Amino acid sequence: MNLKPALLLGAATLGMLAFAGAALAQESTESVVVTGTRIASPDAVAAAPLTVVSAADISQTKAATLEQTINRLPSMSQTNSSNDQNSISPGGISTADMRGLGTERTLILIDGQRMVSTFVSGAQGQDLQNIPTDLIDRIEVLRDGASPIYGADAIAGVINIITKKDFQGLQLSGSTGISTYGDHATKQLSALFGAQTPSAGVIAGVQYTTEDPVRQSARLWSGGKDGSQNIYGFSSAVPLGRFEDTVTGDIYCGNASHTLTPATTCGLFNTSNDPNLIQGRSVLNANLQAHYDINDNLEIYSSTFFTNRKSNAILNPEPVGDVYPSAKWLSGIVIPASNPNNPTGHDLALRKRLYEVGDRRFDDDVDTFQERFGLKGKLWDWSFDAGYQYGQSDSSDYTHGAVNLTHIQELVGAIPCEPAAPAGCGGVMLAGTGSLTPDQAKYVQYVGMDNSRYAQSIAYVDITGTLPFGLPAGNIGMAFGGNWRREGVKAIPDALKQTGDFAEGTSLPTEGHYDVSEAYGELQIPLLRDSAIAEDLSVDLAARISQYSNFGNANVYKGSFNWQVNDLIRFRGGYGTGVRAPQVGGELYLGANQSADGFSDPCVGPTDATITANCRTAIGPAYDPATFTQAVPQLSAARVGNPNLKPETSNQWNLGAVLTLDQFVPGLSATVDYYNIHINNYITLIDPGSAVSLCYGSVGFTDPNCSNIGARNSVNGALTSYTEPYTNLGYIHTDGIDMGANWNTTDPIDALEGWSLGLSTEWSFVNNYKQQNLDGSVTQYAGTYSEGAISYGQPKWKGLFTAMLGMPENGPSFSVTERFIGQTYVNAIYGETPDTPGYNVPELFFTDINVNVPFDIYTVNLGIDNLFDKDPPLAIDPFVQTLSNQYDFVGRFFYLRGSVKL
Repeated sequence: MNLKPALLLGAATLGMLAFAGAALAQESTESVVVTGTRIASPDAVAAAPLTVVSAADISQTKAATLEQTINRLPSMSQTNSSNDQNSISPGGISTADMRGLGTERTLILIDGQRMVSTFVSGAQGQDLQNIPTDLIDRIEVLRDGASPIYGADAIAGVINIITKKDFQGLQLSGSTGISTYGDHATKQLSALFGAQTPSAGVIAGVQYTTEDPVRQSARLWSGGKDGSQNIYGFSSAVPLGRFEDTVTGDIYCGNASHTLTPATTCGLFNTSNDPNLIQGRSVLNANLQAHYDINDNLEIYSSTFFTNRKSNAILNPEPVGDVYPSAKWLSGIVIPASNPNNPTGHDLALRKRLYEVGDRRFDDDVDTFQERFGLKGKLWDWSFDAGYQYGQSDSSDYTHGAVNLTHIQELVGAIPCEPAAPAGCGGVMLAGTGSLTPDQAKYVQYVGMDNSRYAQSIAYVDITGTLPFGLPAGNIGMAFGGNWRREGVKAIPDALKQTGDFAEGTSLPTEGHYDVSEAYGELQIPLLRDSAIAEDLSVDLAARISQYSNFGNANVYKGSFNWQVNDLIRFRGGYGTGVRAPQVGGELYLGANQSADGFSDPCVGPTDATITANCRTAIGPAYDPATFTQAVPQLSAARVGNPNLKPETSNQWNLGAVLTLDQFVPGLSATVDYYNIHINNYITLIDPGSAVSLCYGSVGFTDPNCSNIGARNSVNGALTSYTEPYTNLGYIHTDGIDMGANWNTTDPIDALEGWSLGLSTEWSFVNNYKQQNLDGSVTQYAGTYSEGAISYGQPKWKGLFTAMLGMPENGPSFSVTERFIGQTYVNAIYGETPDTPGYNVPELFFTDINVNVPFDIYTVNLGIDNLFDKDPPLAIDPFVQTLSNQYDFVGRFFYLRGSVKL
């Protein structure tokens, strides 16, 4: 853990407090800034849909980290990171995905400035684990594009995490939780201290969180069940070893004597035995914030955040064999005829799970800090805020249980043995369990380590105020400013990964950066006030010009309106453009990051003459379309960056209404908003299924995608590798409706005098989610799910309903929350042919309950999530037997949280 940079910067923060004197505090202002605008206003009202999650809301859930709170909202899509689902490159980053448009299109801010990203295991993202939950005052979730206000990446929306500013005293908090299965134990301890004087203040805190992992085998639904629809939980790479004579086609299985037994099948390996369903992690957060009033009109401030995150993921032992090639060994592992213990006299194609080496374990150790210094104040009737922010995220990623393929080739006799090779080298058959001696297992086992650093620098100035002239309805509000930002990354994979000897795949260094200089302006123009048609009507106009060092200009604009017709109804809406710059590490300069992506080999039963001819050319004259099979529904793919990527652009509009129904039902309000987002030049991977289909469908392999497809395996004809580049494609279009209602009242019935009742609900309906494919076709993903290199789709309906009943005089309260996830149609199945029939995955309700009990300075929360222990519905998926981006995997979960404020 590298604390030095954060401590040095934090010391500078404390140094400011030494100057605290008897200066008068600034007069408090009633003007506030809401997310979605830079203009401060005493009666600020959002012109776009805005969800506010309070500190009390967070405390009344099991959430140990922010993504667990944010991803409950219907407008958010569950991410693999929020489930911590295992994969070859876990990374452990916890992100947020609004509208299912991808985490890279949702911008996360801390107090109005963007959060630094983390780059780990080839993945880049803003990690929500970097903010301690006890420091949060509220979270404002803007469900609308805001590139003119905040810059690139705010296409789907913005999540602005607002921290506590005037906290005083000492708050100690702790929580613990466990699932009904006795696993996923979660613990959190935190301390928050604040001291305020009329001219200065400081807030300091520390928080430590641990979450235990959950194995797939610990849940019946994910542990692999009998039946044809669960075949995706099994593999032909078995611990005993499966051997196929490359001349006769005879099958042999390894046995306890480490020899071969003739057979017709060697069974299947349950891949759900060992992997994590949920990763384990520990997170240490520390924060320090301070401010000092130089005089009535000038304040200096600083904030420091530091996080150390350790996460771990487990996969089954490494599979090796002829169907698991690498960049160096295109034919994988084959037992040669020359092996003295090979009784067949022929080469043997091998498929084996190396339990002799043990499970693969991926450990991530990530240090992230973010420091912000600024000066803000008033100049006449204008306010300004200028400062500098630096963020850095350093990660060390360890892979245990990895395999050195060159050393295995030596052991089986495929290449000469090195002098350091153990006894028996050259004659190992890998037959049966325990087929390696301890020395041999040590020789092939390898611990890999990758290192990376992501750095972000921002200099900014924001000015807001009111013009000295205006319209009859009021003065014109204005905000303007500019910023300079640099994003840079450097990642060095383990040396063995760069050679092709690493069984996990080949990785290459990632390095690059870009700068952007920006200026923006915003006007808030009141058009009508207290007129016959409007109590208030105003428009907001914003524009931003950006100059990027790598691709030039990117200019955006937006116009929105607020129309308060009367006390009953308010209309809101707007139209704007947006931009998303390619991720510097994840998309632009990614050296290479290995993946195993699903695809369907077009050489299996082709009916097209061109495909048949190309398959015969690639595989050889012995190719028979009627008998050729695809051994593994995955292809080893090296995901690589593309420095020639262009930015994504978007056009979006929204229209909505806010109903305040007090005159009919006191305390009742409702909202409805339509959104429409169209993204052009969207950045995506060219998945192997699409590329291989287009390549083999072209006469003479003339399609450009053919250059990214590796050679065929000389033993079994399988494709060996694929270079999977990022590219700009056509468009993504989504539109839908958000709806919500709230009712809060006291004395709901005569028998409950003094009690309070609150009912709230929020729903999201996805009308369209269309995506243009590589071949120009368009696929509708709304209400559907498709698994492959990237998983797409989401249910059309998602909802959240909460009822809370509170006793008089701030007494105990009880709440019930229903989470609804709608029906999904699975229309494209991992590794299957395109005509494989789909099926419906049913809708589900999940019930959560919470009891909040205050005792003077103490507060206790008790709760149960997923009260009825509902399992996710079964569905074909390569990892977890359900739709991996939809559901909470834990099951029923009990938690207890307590705090004391001194």
